[in-house]
Amino acid sequence: MKNLALRLLLTATLSLGLTATAQAATQPELRVSVDQLANLMQQTNVVLIDARPAAEYQQGHIPGARNLPYRSTFQDISKSGLVLAAERAKLLFQSIGLKNNDLVVVYDGSNMVQASRVFWTLEMNGHQKVRLLDGGLQAWQANGGKLTQETPRIEISDYRTQTNRKAVKTWVDVDEALNGSKPYIIIDARDGEHFTGLKSEAYRSGHIPNARSVPVNKNLTADGHFRSKDELRALYGSIPKNTEVIVYCSKGLASSLEYFVLREQGLNVGNYESSWMEWGNKLNLPIVNPTGTTDVQ
Repeated sequence: MKNLALRLLLTATLSLGLTATAQAATQPELRVSVDQLANLMQQTNVVLIDARPAAEYQQGHIPGARNLPYRSTFQDISKSGLVLAAERAKLLFQSIGLKNNDLVVVYDGSNMVQASRVFWTLEMNGHQKVRLLDGGLQAWQANGGKLTQETPRIEISDYRTQTNRKAVKTWVDVDEALNGSKPYIIIDARDGEHFTGLKSEAYRSGHIPNARSVPVNKNLTADGHFRSKDELRALYGSIPKNTEVIVYCSKGLASSLEYFVLREQGLNVGNYESSWMEWGNKLNLPIVNPTGTTDVQ
């Protein structure tokens, strides 16, 4: 009986291990290296999206890339971080010929914040297959990749959006998290001066109560690549899988990169679209202001 029990235990353990391995194997990699991109482009139909402003795109881009400037994902970036409504997002994606089943790889020119904003906008509108080019255009060129000024031929598509409410958070969601009973973590992607209240783009300075400060630049290496997954897990600390994570910054731009990083870790994360530009201007919402200042930049 003991031998039988031992065999059953070993079989169950092996089965669980194989299941976990299989699940890990089926979990898609969200970051793509330059070498991986080159292989993907040879093996399958990949839609490359350049998230830089149009003027930069026109000066030179990866061959075949379509331009979707990160600013176009905002309703009006000069006023708030509000993301495009679903109907306008649908028209935007249709205008670059995107199809719902396309595998998309997004890149930008420097620190991947712009690309992350487009990544998040696609995911919040229900796109299933989105990746980021690790290191962006700089990595492409450093690896010998050529640029072109030729724009690809585009046919308007019939793209359909489906809002993913897990990915996008509003001030109501944040307020409910603060006052609810479910476990949550709020992460502030701004720099330390904004977190402590020395600077602010809103009327009020400081941060959302209980927020953790993880400045966005800590996610990247000196040469503009993402840090290793182990380094990033250590940066954010142990976050249980059943915990809801909300990230924010000033306008939902830098926090898009931290949304990506936490998505890579398999966490339930949403980006607060209007971030501090909204929270700091709503006088009825609670803040923590260590400096007691109201410096408006």
